[in-house]
Amino acid sequence: MIRFFEIFRIAGVTAVIFFGYYFYADDAAALLHFQAPWLVVFMAGLSGLEGLIFGKRSAEAKGYAGGNEYQLQTDLIFLAMGIMGAFLFYIDWGVKADLTLALIFMLMFLFSSLNHAYQALFKGNRSRINMMRPLLTLAMIAALIYPVIEAWK
Repeated sequence: MIRFFEIFRIAGVTAVIFFGYYFYADDAAALLHFQAPWLVVFMAGLSGLEGLIFGKRSAEAKGYAGGNEYQLQTDLIFLAMGIMGAFLFYIDWGVKADLTLALIFMLMFLFSSLNHAYQALFKGNRSRINMMRPLLTLAMIAALIYPVIEAWK
């Protein structure tokens, strides 16, 4: 089931990036409004659900002990972000709300990917997830850079 969540996250992010650029490439604000919330839903929301439902197994798949209250707190924060991403998409508060969501999301996952890279390079935790996550995160952030910069102007 953990593998399903990981594949579903990657497939969802890929679909959001593809369809975002396919439908909204000429309108950075619309692209940002589409991509930012749905990337948050797929990445943070699904990570939160995965952790809440399969916390210990999810942590073990990443090479961690897992199952503690701190992990529960992180899962709840991820779930809250995912819910807020969907909420912001539907209520359409405008480009500043989308920018805020995108920037927080990019920073959070950048820090998370740095932790995965640190675990893989310096702690010997070379799980598949720790090895892939930094590269996939950079690709996801790269997909958001254009709409963020253009919408910011």
